Amino acid sequence: MPGENAAIVRYLNQSWNGTMWEGNGVEEGIAGTVDLLDPEIEWVNPPEAIDPGVRRGIDGWITAFKNLREALGVNRVDIERLEEAGDLVATSIVLHGKAPGSGIEMEFPPRGALWTLSGGRLARFEWFVEPADAFARLE
Repeated sequence: MPGENAAIVRYLNQSWNGTMWEGNGVEEGIAGTVDLLDPEIEWVNPPEAIDPGVRRGIDGWITAFKNLREALGVNRVDIERLEEAGDLVATSIVLHGKAPGSGIEMEFPPRGALWTLSGGRLARFEWFVEPADAFARLE
């Protein structure tokens, strides 16, 4: 049964879907949830990502979201599956967007995400090409 950390992940995702993905600025979208983000938060892109590596702090978090929106046209992220184990929450997520330039609606294949929470705040977000890789980290 999902607990407090899972509820925080769902809340963050829902908040971002309702703000920044729907045309608001990324900064405004993050501002509404900054109290749930660790100031030293990390966003981790896998080695096979277009832009691999780690973004740190709120500014790095904002940059990562801007890259998603600008490069891929992402306008919504759906959580398909969610499991919680202590401070870790694994999810299978589907990104939706409009192709830059053409505006054609797109749905990306499911990806995995591992959310690490500490003291009720999101401290780390790491995504994976394969959802199973995120869930394997819970074992």
